Amino acid sequence: MRRILSGLTFTLVALAVGFQTAVAAATTLVCTNPYQPNNVPFTIDLDQIQSTLTINNPGNSTKYKATFAAKKIMFNTGDWAYTIDRVTGTTTANGSGGVAMNFPCHVGTAQF
Repeated sequence: MRRILSGLTFTLVALAVGFQTAVAAATTLVCTNPYQPNNVPFTIDLDQIQSTLTINNPGNSTKYKATFAAKKIMFNTGDWAYTIDRVTGTTTANGSGGVAMNFPCHVGTAQF
């Protein structure tokens, strides 16, 4: 019985460590604003461990608390409620006045 419990404890610890490793990987999204096509892309740094994300525009970065779910990430910036679809990569901004905007995003990867 002791051997079974020991094996079960090891398995649970291994699963917990594996889950932390899978979640811990920081991700950067590269997004464009189709409403201002001449602007440079902006990035969103996701930190699921800290439940935060950072929006990076040239010369400006702002961190927000976020809720991470299996298929979406949600955060608020005051008058705007954002949802990032983890499957399509689309970030949707819903304004308090009923305005909705969509920003296409993709996972940024090193180019060289």
